Amino acid sequence: MLQNLGWLTGGQLAADFAAFIFFILLSRRFGPEGIGDYAFGLAVAMIGRTVVSLGVDSFGIREVARRESEEAIDIVGRILGAQCWLLILYVVGGGVFLTAAGVSVTAFAVTGVLSIYHLGAGLVRSLFLPAFAAQRMAGPALLDSGSRVLAVVGGIGVMLLGGDRLVTVLVGFPIFGVALVVLALWQARRHLGGLHLNLSPKSVRAVAGRAWPFAAGQVVFRLHSRADVLMLSLIVGSSATGIYAAGLKFVEVSMMVVALLGLALYPRLTRLAENDDGAFDIAVATLMKGGLVACVVLGWGIFVFVPDLIPLFFGAEFQDTEWVVKLFALLVPVKGLVILGDRLMLAAGQQHQKLRFQTIATGLNVAFNGGLIPLLGVEGAIIASVVSIAVNAFLLVRYLRRYSSQSLMRRMGREISPLLVTAVLAAAIALLLGMREMWAAVAFIISFTGAMVFTGFASLMWTNITRLAKRSGSSVD
Repeated sequence: MLQNLGWLTGGQLAADFAAFIFFILLSRRFGPEGIGDYAFGLAVAMIGRTVVSLGVDSFGIREVARRESEEAIDIVGRILGAQCWLLILYVVGGGVFLTAAGVSVTAFAVTGVLSIYHLGAGLVRSLFLPAFAAQRMAGPALLDSGSRVLAVVGGIGVMLLGGDRLVTVLVGFPIFGVALVVLALWQARRHLGGLHLNLSPKSVRAVAGRAWPFAAGQVVFRLHSRADVLMLSLIVGSSATGIYAAGLKFVEVSMMVVALLGLALYPRLTRLAENDDGAFDIAVATLMKGGLVACVVLGWGIFVFVPDLIPLFFGAEFQDTEWVVKLFALLVPVKGLVILGDRLMLAAGQQHQKLRFQTIATGLNVAFNGGLIPLLGVEGAIIASVVSIAVNAFLLVRYLRRYSSQSLMRRMGREISPLLVTAVLAAAIALLLGMREMWAAVAFIISFTGAMVFTGFASLMWTNITRLAKRSGSSVD
């Protein structure tokens, strides 16, 4: 299991790192307007990928694993058929949307080339099911991450050869997207001994009825994370979107640490939720409180260090991104609560309730973006993100209190508020004394860390981690 997790996590990290480097290079070559078109196209393509993938990772593995070979061939064929219909509908609907929205020729073309890759990447999720069911993750991980890395390398090569058009630089994505589908088909046929595509309406309805709760959750999550970029691009324009997307990229890369922590803890959290209510109570309180404190420190690091890196990484044209990053840094603590809270909800088997919360947050995000972006531009998009994510975090914390022997929200407020008040006061005093912003930030983190030790918060966290390790039969070095 650890080896499979290593393949999947390592592949994801390698692909995400390559994508981050590629984003920086694109920014320096094409400026805010070019990166705005790229961010818009990527947002549309990623939503399509999520729709076409149909949430099969969540329900398809179990269906294939408990069937004989012939039955597994039929199941994969039916899922693939449903995905093909979704792909056709999304391409037609996406084309109508882009035409009606009146996007630029460049944005239309960029969306097209990126969509070929990402729709293919969504389609192959069903073709990977036989390998996943057999616990052979290496092949799918290498194909998925390898195709993205090679597409990025191809784009960098085109830039080195003097490519000066964004669409030309992205030409590797459709090429390796098609290659990914072809190789995934070959791998699925090898695992199953055959493959039969089933496009019948009856089969599609049956698959949709089984998959919709899982697919809906993923689509709602993707809409929530990309609505700001789409609406900013359509309402304000590509340059403003590029400034916004550059700041958002740093936060997304930073939050990968929290997401990987949740992924690593998920199997143990699931076992605790099923077998030990008392231990799960400790886990909920420890993960939410400890995660919030860790994300405060992470947000502080982004606020202090990242703005100075913006001109170095992206170029002088992105100087306005500095204040965007500082505003986004304030979002990191609540974003961390949402990531960890979602993982706890899944461990507790509350995926339907999690979907309700995501739907509420997405509706708020779209409504606030639609109302504030025409008035405030980039600032409006940031406010919409802060409000929607804060509401999502509030709903999660409030719901998770049922797994805690005491009110989780009160415990978090009682134990973490003194840390934040002490740190904010220290930073405020430093600023009033005329110190530079950097020294005020140093005063904040020293006071915050000192308060953790002085109030006993750090000792409490360590004690709870030790108790959890003992109750699950592990040891902590």
